Amino acid sequence: DRGQRFALTDEFILIGSASDSQIVLSDPQVTEHQASLANRNGRFAISTPIDDAIEVDGNALKADQWVWLPSTATIKLSARTTLAFQS
Repeated sequence: DRGQRFALTDEFILIGSASDSQIVLSDPQVTEHQASLANRNGRFAISTPIDDAIEVDGNALKADQWVWLPSTATIKLSARTTLAFQS
């Protein structure tokens, strides 16, 4: 998946390994629906259904905790997969 870019145009975006995710990743350590992004008028928030399944700028998220993303952020999904977020 290295080098891929994803346009974030939908209001709600699933990130994971499932084929129904808008951002589908091949890393076997990434769950089917590891994270969700919500787009609110060009501002993005992120959440995960699993405690400590993702980190945003080095901070682990608790399950179902929505966090507003800054204009640039590093989102770690596993030991092998990190996304560079830029709005």
